[in-house]
Amino acid sequence: QQQQQQVALEHKAASATRPQRLRPRAATRNRAARRRRCRRWRTAAAASAVSRADSHGGARGNRPEKPPVDPSLLVEEVFAVAQDLMGMVIGKQGSNIRRAEDIAGVYSVQANKTGEEGGPSVRVTATDAEALKKARALLEFVVDSILVEAADVKKVFGENGDHFQALVDKAQVFNVDTVEDLNHNVTLNLRGRRECIENLRSLIDFAILNYVEDAQAAAAVAAAPVAAAPAAAAAPAAGAEGAPVAAAAVLAAAE
Repeated sequence: QQQQQQVALEHKAASATRPQRLRPRAATRNRAARRRRCRRWRTAAAASAVSRADSHGGARGNRPEKPPVDPSLLVEEVFAVAQDLMGMVIGKQGSNIRRAEDIAGVYSVQANKTGEEGGPSVRVTATDAEALKKARALLEFVVDSILVEAADVKKVFGENGDHFQALVDKAQVFNVDTVEDLNHNVTLNLRGRRECIENLRSLIDFAILNYVEDAQAAAAVAAAPVAAAPAAAAAPAAGAEGAPVAAAAVLAAAE
C-alpha cells in the first residue's frame, strides 16, 4: 500500500511539471480563421452573382456591351411564360439568358416578371429571324401533358419503364410526372422547353406506330404459315436470325 501511494505521488508530481497543451486554443484559432475565410468567400460570391445578373436574370454584368445597331435592322419577339417557370427560363444566376445572348445574331434578351399582358414574358431582339428562332427555342418553357391510353402503355413504357426513360433522355425532358387513372390510362405532366416536349411527343407516337407495325407483321406470319415455309426451309439452321427474314418474306408475299 505504501508503494502504491508512492507511485501515485510520483505520477502527480510528473503531471504537475508537464507543460500545458495548447491544442484547444490553437483549434479555436483555426476555427475562427475558417469562419472568417467562409465569410469572405460568401461575400465575394454574392458580389459576383450581383454583377452577373440582376433580379430578373437579364443583366450582362461585367461582360462587354454589344455595339449599337440601327433599330430598323432589328427584329423583336415577345412570348409569355408561366410564373412558376420563370426560374427555369432565367437559369441559375441568369445562365440561360446569357446562353441566348451568346447566340450569333441575338442582340438582347430581357426577362420581365410582369410583361406587357400582365404576366411574365421574355423579349428577344435579334438581327435576323433565324437567331430569333434559336433564342426562343432555348428560352420558351411550357407546361404540357400527353395522354397515353391503356392499350399503348406497354408500347411506350416497355416492361420495366426503361424504354420510356430512354425516350425522355433522348428528348431532353427532365421534369416528368406520371398519373394513372382508374382505366389505366397514363397522363404525362411535362415541364420543360416547348421544343423538347414536342420531340418527346413525336418519339412516343413513333414508338406506338412501330409497335403496331411489329404486331401486324406477327399477325401476317400467323395468317400465312405456308408462305413462311420456303424461307424457313431455305435456312433451317438460322434460328433466331432467320425469323426476321421469314417475316419479311411473308410481308412481301402479302403485298
